[in-house]
Amino acid sequence: MAKTPSRLIVPFVAALAIGASAFAEENKATFTVAPPPVGYPDFNAGDATEQAGGGAVVIKTDYGGLAGWLVGGSGAWQFQFCPVDDLALGASVAGSLMAGDRNCLLLMSAPFGVSLAAELFEWRGSTFYAFGYAGGTLSYSSQIIGIPIGIGDVIDETSVETMSGILSAGIGCQANAALGGFVVSPFAQWTWSGGVYGTTQSSSLSFDYPSRSGEVELSMNSIYGFDLLYQPLGWSLSSQLRLGEGYQMITLALRRLLGAAKARSGA
Repeated sequence: MAKTPSRLIVPFVAALAIGASAFAEENKATFTVAPPPVGYPDFNAGDATEQAGGGAVVIKTDYGGLAGWLVGGSGAWQFQFCPVDDLALGASVAGSLMAGDRNCLLLMSAPFGVSLAAELFEWRGSTFYAFGYAGGTLSYSSQIIGIPIGIGDVIDETSVETMSGILSAGIGCQANAALGGFVVSPFAQWTWSGGVYGTTQSSSLSFDYPSRSGEVELSMNSIYGFDLLYQPLGWSLSSQLRLGEGYQMITLALRRLLGAAKARSGA
């Protein structure tokens, strides 16, 4: 692909800034160091790239003075194929499992999705992309909550189970810039999501608790971040820190390029 004059970089950056302010005007934005949405391929007809990896998650919560921890792990697989030059189709699946130190809390989730990415232009060793995607997440959680029944010190140990299905769609942009043996990949993405949930309660004292279900209202999230790939070994290490009202979340993810992806990155 022909190199693009520097004058095209200005509108690209301007569009990113305008999009960020417009889409995130009434939403909290998140900055993170994370695996890039597009990955590291050259988009040439017939190319296929593949990534697999796992991660660890540590979350500290503090709601209403009740502090607790969540720890767990996750795994993910991503595949991309280029039917024509400068265009890639992708698919991904992932899974995670976390356990808490309070109330026998257990959380499981399984995200999945498909994507379309286009290589826009190259300039001075950097490649610029735009992408869109759609998918969802299936989640399950369970915990045991002690409910006083008003008779002495008797507590009803109630099991609460919740299942949810969330659909999401989004757009974004990314750049891959080679710096010595490293590839730096800044990106921005905006996601809209909504879905449904259902909750059931089972009493240890044979009480009859009603089930609940409802909709998860449509919301929008903005994420800005970057990834750092070390080309000689084909490994990337990503960390993530999120601070919000009542929680802190830290993740670590180690990913290795596989097959053609490694060749495309120069590893």
